[in-house]
Amino acid sequence: MKPRNKFERQVAASNERLTAISPKAIEWGARNLIKHPAFRVPSGATTCGDCGHKFRHEGKGMYVVCPHCGHRLEIKDTLKRTHKEGSYFAVLDTIDGLQVERVFLLSAYFKKGQPVDICNTEVCRLWLNAKGQSALTSKARTIGYYRDCFNWSSKIELRPMSDVHHIIANTWYYPRYKAIPELRRNGMSGTMLDCHPFELMKALLTDARIETLMKAGNHKAVKYYLDNRSMLDKCWNSHKIATRQGYKIEDYGLWSDLIVLLDRVFSSMFQN
Repeated sequence: MKPRNKFERQVAASNERLTAISPKAIEWGARNLIKHPAFRVPSGATTCGDCGHKFRHEGKGMYVVCPHCGHRLEIKDTLKRTHKEGSYFAVLDTIDGLQVERVFLLSAYFKKGQPVDICNTEVCRLWLNAKGQSALTSKARTIGYYRDCFNWSSKIELRPMSDVHHIIANTWYYPRYKAIPELRRNGMSGTMLDCHPFELMKALLTDARIETLMKAGNHKAVKYYLDNRSMLDKCWNSHKIATRQGYKIEDYGLWSDLIVLLDRVFSSMFQN
Protein backbone atom coordinates (compact mmCIF):
# COMPACT_ATOMS: atom_id res chain seq x y z
CA MET A 1 0.00 0.00 0.00
CA LYS A 2 1.40 3.38 -0.99
CA PRO A 3 1.42 6.28 1.51
CA ARG A 4 -1.56 8.53 0.93
CA ASN A 5 -0.61 11.58 3.02
CA LYS A 6 2.25 13.25 4.87
CA PHE A 7 1.69 11.23 8.05
CA GLU A 8 1.78 7.88 6.23
CA ARG A 9 4.92 8.93 4.36
CA GLN A 10 6.53 9.69 7.72
CA VAL A 11 5.40 6.30 9.07
CA ALA A 12 6.76 4.47 6.03
CA ALA A 13 10.13 6.18 6.42
CA SER A 14 10.34 5.53 10.17
CA ASN A 15 9.20 1.94 9.68
CA GLU A 16 12.37 1.21 7.71
CA ARG A 17 14.58 2.66 10.45
CA LEU A 18 13.32 0.62 13.41
CA THR A 19 15.93 -1.73 14.85
CA ALA A 20 15.63 -5.05 16.67
CA ILE A 21 14.23 -5.02 20.19
CA SER A 22 16.35 -5.64 23.27
CA PRO A 23 17.15 -9.29 24.13
CA LYS A 24 15.93 -8.43 27.64
CA ALA A 25 12.42 -7.89 26.24
CA ILE A 26 12.45 -11.34 24.65
CA GLU A 27 13.79 -12.84 27.87
CA TRP A 28 11.02 -11.12 29.83
CA GLY A 29 8.38 -12.49 27.48
CA ALA A 30 9.78 -16.03 27.63
CA ARG A 31 9.91 -15.91 31.42
CA ASN A 32 6.49 -14.37 32.10
CA LEU A 33 4.21 -15.24 29.18
CA ILE A 34 5.20 -18.81 28.31
CA LYS A 35 4.19 -21.88 30.33
CA HIS A 36 7.29 -23.98 30.97
CA PRO A 37 6.51 -27.72 31.16
CA ALA A 38 8.09 -30.59 33.05
CA PHE A 39 7.54 -33.87 31.20
CA ARG A 40 6.64 -36.61 33.70
CA VAL A 41 6.01 -40.26 32.86
CA PRO A 42 4.02 -42.69 35.09
CA SER A 43 7.21 -43.96 36.79
CA GLY A 44 7.88 -40.47 38.17
CA ALA A 45 10.86 -39.72 35.91
CA THR A 46 10.65 -36.02 35.10
CA THR A 47 12.45 -33.96 32.46
CA CYS A 48 12.82 -30.18 32.65
CA GLY A 49 11.49 -28.56 29.50
CA ASP A 50 13.86 -25.60 29.88
CA CYS A 51 17.28 -27.19 30.33
CA GLY A 52 16.63 -30.88 29.62
CA HIS A 53 17.75 -32.03 33.10
CA LYS A 54 16.23 -35.32 34.29
CA PHE A 55 15.14 -35.87 37.88
CA ARG A 56 12.53 -37.77 39.86
CA HIS A 57 9.35 -36.19 41.17
CA GLU A 58 6.25 -37.95 42.49
CA GLY A 59 4.48 -35.08 44.23
CA LYS A 60 0.83 -34.26 43.57
CA GLY A 61 1.26 -30.53 43.06
CA MET A 62 0.83 -28.78 39.71
CA TYR A 63 4.28 -27.17 39.75
CA VAL A 64 7.86 -28.17 40.48
CA VAL A 65 11.20 -26.35 40.57
CA CYS A 66 13.98 -27.81 38.45
CA PRO A 67 16.93 -28.70 40.73
CA HIS A 68 19.39 -27.82 37.93
CA CYS A 69 18.24 -24.50 36.44
CA GLY A 70 15.90 -23.39 39.24
CA HIS A 71 12.99 -22.57 36.91
CA ARG A 72 9.40 -23.10 38.02
CA LEU A 73 7.76 -25.69 35.76
CA GLU A 74 4.21 -26.84 35.15
CA ILE A 75 3.97 -30.62 35.44
CA LYS A 76 2.62 -32.42 32.38
CA ASP A 77 1.92 -36.12 32.87
CA THR A 78 2.47 -37.27 29.31
CA LEU A 79 4.45 -39.66 27.15
CA LYS A 80 4.94 -37.00 24.50
CA ARG A 81 8.48 -35.83 23.91
CA THR A 82 7.73 -32.40 22.44
CA HIS A 83 5.57 -29.44 23.36
CA LYS A 84 4.93 -26.02 21.81
CA GLU A 85 3.78 -22.79 23.45
CA GLY A 86 3.15 -19.36 21.95
CA SER A 87 2.02 -15.92 23.01
CA TYR A 88 1.76 -12.42 21.59
CA PHE A 89 3.45 -9.56 23.40
CA ALA A 90 4.18 -5.92 22.64
CA VAL A 91 6.98 -3.39 23.03
CA LEU A 92 6.15 0.32 23.20
CA ASP A 93 8.78 2.37 21.37
CA THR A 94 9.34 5.82 19.87
CA ILE A 95 11.10 7.01 16.72
CA ASP A 96 11.12 10.36 14.89
CA GLY A 97 8.51 11.81 17.26
CA LEU A 98 6.10 8.93 16.63
CA GLN A 99 4.74 6.42 19.13
CA VAL A 100 4.68 2.81 18.00
CA GLU A 101 3.37 -0.39 19.52
CA ARG A 102 5.36 -3.31 18.13
CA VAL A 103 3.56 -6.66 18.35
CA PHE A 104 5.55 -9.90 18.38
CA LEU A 105 4.65 -13.58 18.30
CA LEU A 106 6.81 -15.41 20.82
CA SER A 107 7.14 -19.17 20.27
CA ALA A 108 8.79 -21.76 22.52
CA TYR A 109 9.64 -25.30 21.37
CA PHE A 110 10.27 -27.84 24.12
CA LYS A 111 11.86 -31.24 23.49
CA LYS A 112 12.84 -33.84 26.06
CA GLY A 113 16.52 -33.78 26.92
CA GLN A 114 17.22 -30.53 25.05
CA PRO A 115 17.24 -26.84 26.03
CA VAL A 116 14.16 -24.86 25.08
CA ASP A 117 14.25 -23.14 21.68
CA ILE A 118 12.79 -19.60 21.83
CA CYS A 119 12.06 -17.56 18.71
CA ASN A 120 10.11 -14.36 18.11
CA THR A 121 8.60 -12.84 14.99
CA GLU A 122 7.43 -9.26 14.64
CA VAL A 123 3.91 -9.26 13.25
CA CYS A 124 2.72 -5.65 13.08
CA ARG A 125 3.36 -2.10 14.26
CA LEU A 126 0.65 0.35 15.30
CA TRP A 127 1.67 4.00 14.91
CA LEU A 128 0.50 7.27 16.48
CA ASN A 129 1.59 10.86 16.11
CA ALA A 130 1.13 13.66 18.64
CA LYS A 131 -2.28 14.54 17.13
CA GLY A 132 -3.63 11.02 17.58
CA GLN A 133 -3.50 10.02 13.91
CA SER A 134 -2.97 6.29 13.52
CA ALA A 135 -1.51 3.98 10.90
CA LEU A 136 -0.45 0.35 10.61
CA THR A 137 2.52 -1.47 9.15
CA SER A 138 2.21 -5.24 9.16
CA LYS A 139 3.01 -8.53 7.52
CA ALA A 140 0.48 -9.52 4.87
CA ARG A 141 -2.64 -11.39 5.93
CA THR A 142 -3.53 -14.66 4.21
CA ILE A 143 -6.99 -16.02 3.53
CA GLY A 144 -8.46 -17.08 6.84
CA TYR A 145 -10.32 -15.76 9.86
CA TYR A 146 -7.87 -16.95 12.50
CA ARG A 147 -5.55 -14.37 14.00
CA ASP A 148 -2.37 -16.29 13.12
CA CYS A 149 -3.13 -16.29 9.38
CA PHE A 150 -0.15 -14.18 8.30
CA ASN A 151 2.30 -14.59 5.46
CA TRP A 152 5.35 -14.91 7.69
CA SER A 153 7.79 -14.39 4.84
CA SER A 154 6.26 -11.05 3.78
CA LYS A 155 7.65 -7.64 4.71
CA ILE A 156 6.23 -5.30 7.32
CA GLU A 157 4.68 -2.56 5.19
CA LEU A 158 1.84 -0.04 5.27
CA ARG A 159 -1.46 -1.92 5.23
CA PRO A 160 -5.12 -1.28 6.19
CA MET A 161 -5.85 -2.02 9.84
CA SER A 162 -8.24 -4.89 10.51
CA ASP A 163 -9.98 -6.27 13.60
CA VAL A 164 -7.27 -8.95 13.85
CA HIS A 165 -4.54 -6.35 14.27
CA HIS A 166 -6.58 -4.62 16.95
CA ILE A 167 -7.13 -7.93 18.79
CA ILE A 168 -3.52 -9.10 18.82
CA ALA A 169 -2.36 -5.62 19.89
CA ASN A 170 -4.44 -6.02 23.06
CA THR A 171 -1.74 -8.03 24.77
CA TRP A 172 0.93 -7.97 27.46
CA TYR A 173 3.66 -5.40 26.96
CA TYR A 174 7.26 -5.11 28.11
CA PRO A 175 7.14 -2.90 31.25
CA ARG A 176 10.19 -0.82 30.25
CA TYR A 177 8.54 1.29 27.59
CA LYS A 178 9.22 4.55 25.77
CA ALA A 179 6.64 7.29 25.24
CA ILE A 180 6.62 10.50 23.24
CA PRO A 181 6.62 13.76 25.31
CA GLU A 182 2.94 14.43 24.53
CA LEU A 183 1.92 11.14 26.16
CA ARG A 184 4.12 11.83 29.19
CA ARG A 185 2.50 15.25 29.48
CA ASN A 186 -0.98 13.73 29.33
CA GLY A 187 -0.42 11.33 32.19
CA MET A 188 1.32 8.26 30.77
CA SER A 189 4.07 7.54 33.26
CA GLY A 190 5.08 4.76 35.59
CA THR A 191 3.37 1.39 35.42
CA MET A 192 0.96 1.07 32.51
CA LEU A 193 -2.67 0.07 33.07
CA ASP A 194 -3.98 -3.40 32.41
CA CYS A 195 -5.86 -2.37 29.27
CA HIS A 196 -5.42 -2.11 25.50
CA PRO A 197 -2.14 -0.13 25.27
CA PHE A 198 -2.81 1.35 21.82
CA GLU A 199 -6.35 2.44 22.74
CA LEU A 200 -5.04 4.04 25.93
CA MET A 201 -2.33 5.99 24.10
CA LYS A 202 -4.74 7.12 21.39
CA ALA A 203 -7.35 8.21 23.93
CA LEU A 204 -4.77 10.21 25.91
CA LEU A 205 -3.93 12.14 22.74
CA THR A 206 -7.48 12.70 21.49
CA ASP A 207 -9.85 12.71 24.49
CA ALA A 208 -9.38 15.31 27.22
CA ARG A 209 -11.73 13.35 29.52
CA ILE A 210 -9.46 10.28 29.55
CA GLU A 211 -6.49 12.59 30.09
CA THR A 212 -8.27 14.17 33.08
CA LEU A 213 -9.03 10.78 34.64
CA MET A 214 -5.49 9.58 34.03
CA LYS A 215 -3.89 12.63 35.65
CA ALA A 216 -6.26 12.27 38.61
CA GLY A 217 -5.00 8.73 39.11
CA ASN A 218 -8.46 7.24 38.59
CA HIS A 219 -7.22 4.17 36.74
CA LYS A 220 -10.36 2.19 37.47
CA ALA A 221 -12.44 4.73 35.54
CA VAL A 222 -9.92 4.86 32.68
CA LYS A 223 -10.02 1.08 32.24
CA TYR A 224 -13.83 0.96 32.26
CA TYR A 225 -14.45 3.88 29.92
CA LEU A 226 -11.83 2.76 27.41
CA ASP A 227 -13.94 -0.36 26.92
CA ASN A 228 -17.24 1.53 27.11
CA ARG A 229 -16.78 4.80 25.27
CA SER A 230 -20.54 5.35 24.83
CA MET A 231 -20.94 5.26 28.61
CA LEU A 232 -18.32 7.99 28.94
CA ASP A 233 -20.41 10.23 26.67
CA LYS A 234 -23.56 9.55 28.70
CA CYS A 235 -22.08 9.73 32.20
CA TRP A 236 -19.32 12.31 32.03
CA ASN A 237 -21.32 15.23 33.47
CA SER A 238 -22.65 13.02 36.27
CA HIS A 239 -19.14 11.79 36.95
CA LYS A 240 -17.86 15.35 37.35
CA ILE A 241 -20.66 16.12 39.84
CA ALA A 242 -19.96 12.93 41.81
CA THR A 243 -16.25 13.75 41.93
CA ARG A 244 -16.86 17.29 43.17
CA GLN A 245 -19.08 15.94 45.94
CA GLY A 246 -16.41 13.46 47.05
CA TYR A 247 -18.42 10.40 46.07
CA LYS A 248 -16.23 7.31 45.52
CA ILE A 249 -17.42 4.96 42.80
CA GLU A 250 -16.54 1.34 43.56
CA ASP A 251 -18.17 -0.36 40.56
CA TYR A 252 -18.14 1.81 37.43
CA GLY A 253 -20.23 -0.65 35.43
CA LEU A 254 -23.04 -0.68 37.99
CA TRP A 255 -22.83 3.08 38.59
CA SER A 256 -22.93 3.93 34.87
CA ASP A 257 -25.89 1.60 34.27
CA LEU A 258 -27.73 3.28 37.14
CA ILE A 259 -27.05 6.76 35.72
CA VAL A 260 -28.35 5.73 32.29
CA LEU A 261 -31.44 4.13 33.87
CA LEU A 262 -32.22 7.23 35.92
CA ASP A 263 -31.80 9.42 32.84
CA ARG A 264 -34.34 7.31 30.95
CA VAL A 265 -36.80 7.33 33.84
CA PHE A 266 -36.70 11.10 34.29
CA SER A 267 -36.84 11.71 30.55
CA SER A 268 -40.00 9.59 30.23
CA MET A 269 -41.56 11.38 33.23
CA PHE A 270 -41.04 14.83 31.75
CA GLN A 271 -42.28 13.70 28.34
CA ASN A 272 -45.51 12.48 29.89
